[in-house]
Amino acid sequence: MLPFSVLVYDLFIRLYEFGAYLLSFQNEKAAKWYSGRKDIFTKIEKAFAGYDDSEVERIWMHCASLGEFEQGRPVLESLRKEKLDAIILLTFFSPSGYEMRKNYPNADMVFYLPLDTRSNAKMFLQLVKPGTVIFVKYEFWYHYFMAIKKSGSRFILISGIFRKNQAFFRWYGGFYRKMLKALSHIFVQDDNSMILLNKIGLKNVTRANDTRIDRVISISASAKTLPTLELFLGGTKALVCGSIYDIENELIHKACLEGLISEKIIIAPHQVDPDHITKIMEPWAEDAILYSEFNERDAIGKRAIIVDSMGMLSNIYKYADMALIGGGFGKGIHNTLEPAAFGIPILFGPNYSKFKEAIDMLDTGASFSFTDYESLKEILLQMHDEAARIAAGKEALKFIETHSGGTQKIMDWLGSVNS
Repeated sequence: MLPFSVLVYDLFIRLYEFGAYLLSFQNEKAAKWYSGRKDIFTKIEKAFAGYDDSEVERIWMHCASLGEFEQGRPVLESLRKEKLDAIILLTFFSPSGYEMRKNYPNADMVFYLPLDTRSNAKMFLQLVKPGTVIFVKYEFWYHYFMAIKKSGSRFILISGIFRKNQAFFRWYGGFYRKMLKALSHIFVQDDNSMILLNKIGLKNVTRANDTRIDRVISISASAKTLPTLELFLGGTKALVCGSIYDIENELIHKACLEGLISEKIIIAPHQVDPDHITKIMEPWAEDAILYSEFNERDAIGKRAIIVDSMGMLSNIYKYADMALIGGGFGKGIHNTLEPAAFGIPILFGPNYSKFKEAIDMLDTGASFSFTDYESLKEILLQMHDEAARIAAGKEALKFIETHSGGTQKIMDWLGSVNS
């Protein structure tokens, strides 16, 4: 007889699947989640059919979504460089991760993770036969964890962050602690997580910082030149507004009208479909030009350029002397590590509490949070002092440099266990 906690968990999984099925008729994301798992084992079996069981090492990395993938990516790419012959499987739980990275070149195959049932987990492990399994940050699936432990694979969690109010550390958390004990090793981002895990008897824990930091260092070192922006800026630096929404756009425009921003402005909206670009352009009117329509003559006298294509932001920060990051008035701020790697001050809205790096950079004076126009105005006035702006930028770069190296710690452990 299965423990009651497992029976409840299995019921929840089945209800989740049924809920996704019902939602799939009216919600595109739910439809992709559900349809993406149809015939999943046939697809996986076909993908592995050409490989002999003992031919090469098999590595499986699982990420919940795109954000977790970015944390796992430096480790995956290091493994790809070191193990050119290995078979690397990448799985996602969410459509937002899978759809963006289904053609990711450093993985041999990319799939949705089949639903977490005992039979699915058993079948998946039988087909994949991974020697190394890497879960990223927040993903805890009971039946997969038990099946991986039973298989004898090296099984690690990377970029973990734990908080004392999580079920792992409560009196009723035995079911959840059992999953943690299935792991060969746990790599966490901070000392507090290590202390919490040590208190429940887990000693196979290493602090390895946030692996995304190693990636942003690499990105900043190889940032591409963007001739259009260089023509627009004419050798000056800009305020870069990255992944912003309407509310940040309106605040910046108001600050510009009131003379609080002396440099030119590069705006990279969170969404670049025509409707959103039109809305972003609206308050700027004749003061802005679209990146896709840029020419030197029409750009004369323009205060802002609006980037209406995706995938450029990490290179745009090289042209900034300050960055304003969007999302702080919604679900949460976007990537603050990318601008920090360029050694510039970072501004963002009030919703940052779930982002450890943002909190840490606030504490060091590398970043600044605003809750409304008046608090933004105060920060912008403070940043008029060049010495203050440079000092904040130095703190941002110092944060990046002192928190790097997480990827190498993980690779060192994998290498020592493998040898």
